[in-house]
Amino acid sequence: MARTHTGTSQSSGRLHVTFSNALNETQRVAYLETPPWFIKFYLYTLTLTVNNDPRPREDILQDLTYIPTTANYPTLLEPTLLLPPLSVVHLTLSFDKSFLRYTEHPPDAKRGWDLPPAVLVPLAPETGNGPSVIPRMYTPTLLVDLATPDFSMPYNVIIMSSTLMALLFGSIFNLLTRNFVAVKID
Repeated sequence: MARTHTGTSQSSGRLHVTFSNALNETQRVAYLETPPWFIKFYLYTLTLTVNNDPRPREDILQDLTYIPTTANYPTLLEPTLLLPPLSVVHLTLSFDKSFLRYTEHPPDAKRGWDLPPAVLVPLAPETGNGPSVIPRMYTPTLLVDLATPDFSMPYNVIIMSSTLMALLFGSIFNLLTRNFVAVKID
């Protein structure tokens, strides 16, 4: 399994996940993706293709659980897939990146944000006792670049307002403390 983030835009991107089935039988797997609240998936862009065939395969998607983000909680995306024997399945999904306020950024905002690892759970065929679960597999984290504000702006505002206050205070203080005297010139 491999997971990549594509796209150079700071407002949108595309998630591409590749599943490989090297066995001679169909495998049933559950894939769990929990991106942070600032990543918003578009479910209508979810496509599944097999072995670089450009035609989408809807029969691979057996079940889909999706819980959208609410109030800074992560999104939950959990498709259950049927991987054909000796195949490579490609899942692609478009998403938008939110613009965060400057107070929501970490101290190293230019580095980007880590998307947590996704989880793949191979499921055994369903029996009368219910499905049995095989150990989980985790993907590495992904680094997503978000639009970052100009963090020098607060500094510039402070410097500008301090300069204006100093000029204003200095002029008024000078007018109030200076003694104006008429001098006669002979």
